[in-house]
Amino acid sequence: MLPPSPQPSVAGLDPLTMPMAGFGPPTAEPKAPTPLGGPGAIAEPKLPSPQVATTRLLHQQRLASVLRGIVEGLDLSGAEFWLLDDATAELRPAADYGDHAPGPARPLETAQADVAAMAGSASVLVDAEQVAEWHVDRPCRAAVCVPVASDATIHGTLWLYCVTPRAFTDGELQLIEITAGRLAVEVERRRMLDAGATTPTLPPATLPQPAPTQLGELEIAGDATVDADSIALHDWLTLADGRLLLLAGAVVDTPGGTRTDALLAAQAARIAARSFAEADTTAPLDAGQLLSRISQTVWQATPGGEGLSLAVALVDPEELTGTYALAGGAVAMSVRASSTWVESTEAPPAGWDQTERYATHPFELKLRERLVFPVVDPRNATPTKVDHLADPYRGLPAETHRRMTAERTVELLKESPSNPQAAVALRWC
Repeated sequence: MLPPSPQPSVAGLDPLTMPMAGFGPPTAEPKAPTPLGGPGAIAEPKLPSPQVATTRLLHQQRLASVLRGIVEGLDLSGAEFWLLDDATAELRPAADYGDHAPGPARPLETAQADVAAMAGSASVLVDAEQVAEWHVDRPCRAAVCVPVASDATIHGTLWLYCVTPRAFTDGELQLIEITAGRLAVEVERRRMLDAGATTPTLPPATLPQPAPTQLGELEIAGDATVDADSIALHDWLTLADGRLLLLAGAVVDTPGGTRTDALLAAQAARIAARSFAEADTTAPLDAGQLLSRISQTVWQATPGGEGLSLAVALVDPEELTGTYALAGGAVAMSVRASSTWVESTEAPPAGWDQTERYATHPFELKLRERLVFPVVDPRNATPTKVDHLADPYRGLPAETHRRMTAERTVELLKESPSNPQAAVALRWC
C-alpha cells in the first residue's frame, strides 16, 4: 500500500477539521490568501526569481489551506492569521480566508484581544456585546483569538469569526489550538528554508498514554510506542452518554514527512475522536461514522499526506455491546480460552482519502473475553502476519486465560513476531 501524493494546493488542502453536523461541500469558493509583505513579514530567500516565486506561493497556499480547513470544519465565516512585527510593535495580516479582507496593520496598543492571547490566554467572544467590548474590527457576532507560537517564539495570532452568536466547546478550542500549531510549523518551516535548512526545529510534543484502569466490570489497558522511529497512541474516554471510547493508532510513514508533522497528525486524530464522539448525544455516532470523521480531520490537518492506522471502538458498559472500525494496519482480535479470532481490514489509513467511509462492526463482549485492537505497520498487515498476532495466546492453559487481565493481554502482545506499534484491550471481568 503506497501513500498518496501530497494533496493539491488551496482547493484541495483543508487542515484540521470538518463540519460537526456531518459531511458536505464547501459553501463558498476559497479566496486567495493575503500576500506576505512589508515590515515584519518573512524575508524572501536569496534565490533565483522563479524559485522565490514558487517557494512563496507554496507557503501562502499552505497558510490559506490551514485557515480554510478550520473555517469549514467548524462552520465559521472567516479566519485571519496575523504576524507579529517586533520592530514596529504591530500585527500585520499574513493570510486570511472568507469574504472579508483583513484591515491594515494593527498596533499592539489597540489589539487588546491579541495581546491577551499572546500572553497565554485565548480570547473567546461568544456574542456581539463581547465582540464590541474587545473592539474587533471584522463584522461578526462571535470570535476566537489564539496565539500562534512555538516554545521559543511568539509568531502572532489566529482569529476565527462567526456571523452568528455561538459558544465554543473545549474540543473545538483544542482543534483551534492544533490549527495554530500548524501555522507555527509553516512559519518555522519557511524561516528555516530561508536560512538554508530543510525542516523546522520545533520541539516534539508528547502524546498522553493513559494507565490501565477498571471501570465497573470492564478492564482497559493499552500501550503505544513513541520514539525516533514510531509515533503511536492509545486512549480511552467515558463519554457524556455513558459509552466508552477506545482508540489505538500509529502514524504511517510518509516520504518527506517530519516528526513534527507526524505528531500533529496523531494529536489531531486523538482530539477529533474525543470531540466528534461527544458532539451530538441525541444521535450518537457508531464507530464507522466516527472513524470517517476522524479520517477527514487528519486529511485536512496533514498537507504532507500523513495518515494513521487506527482502531476505534465505542462500548456500552451496561449492555457490554458496541461497535468498532478499522483503518490501515489496525486489527481486531478476540482472545478467549476456547477460541481466538483475528480480523484485519483493506481500508486505507485514516487521512489518506477524505471520501472513505469506514465499515462498522458490531460486537457483544463475553465473560472474561479480551477484545484487543493491535496496530501494525500496513506493510506487515498480510493475512499471515496478522494471524501471528494471536501466537502469544495460543496453547495457553484455560486457567491462564481466565486469570489474564487486560494489562497482561497487552504485555503478551509485545511477544508477537508481527511487532505491533500500539494496542488497546478491553476485558469483561
